[in-house]
Amino acid sequence: IIAWSPVSSSFSARFACKHRHYKYFFTPTNLNIAAMRDAAERLVGENDFRNFCKVDASKQITNFNRIILRADILPCSLDTSTDNVSDSHHSDLYVFNLIGSAFLYHQVRHIMAILFLVGTGLESPSIVSSLLNASSNNPRGPFREGEETPAVVECKPVYQMADGLPLMLWDCAFSGEDV
Repeated sequence: IIAWSPVSSSFSARFACKHRHYKYFFTPTNLNIAAMRDAAERLVGENDFRNFCKVDASKQITNFNRIILRADILPCSLDTSTDNVSDSHHSDLYVFNLIGSAFLYHQVRHIMAILFLVGTGLESPSIVSSLLNASSNNPRGPFREGEETPAVVECKPVYQMADGLPLMLWDCAFSGEDV
C-alpha cells in the first residue's frame, strides 16, 4: 500500500475509477517487438473488443465498446532503485502498458495472446484491425493510408489467452472529489 484516502460511504472503487493501468511483463526472445508495437498501436481509441475477451453468459453484456487511452511496448529497466524505463533496445524484459477506462473479462490476457501471435510472425499486425472490425453494420476502414480495409470478424476466433502471472494491475486513477 502506497497511499490511502478517506472516501464517502457511497464510494465504489470499481465504478468511480477513471482509468486503470495494466502492465504485462515478458521476455522478447524470438519476438518481433516492432510488429507487436504496430499491433498495439491499433488498440488505442474507442473500439469493440468482443473478439478480445472471454464472454461470460451470466453477465449478459451487450456493449463491448471500451476506450483504450494508451497501448505501448517498452523495454524495462532492471534498475529497481528507479521507476525509469531504459532506452536500451537489448533489454531482457519488456512491458506492455495498457491504460483504459474499463476492461472486459480477461481482455488484457486476450490482447496479449494476439500480440504474441504477431510477435512470433504467426499473424500480421493488421489482425488487430480485423478483430476490432467486429460488426458488418459498422465496418472500419484501413488503419493507415495504403493498408487494405480489414476483414470483418463477427465470430471470435479460437486462440489460447496469455498466462495471467506476468499481468499486474499497476494503477487506478480517481477524481479528486472522490478521494
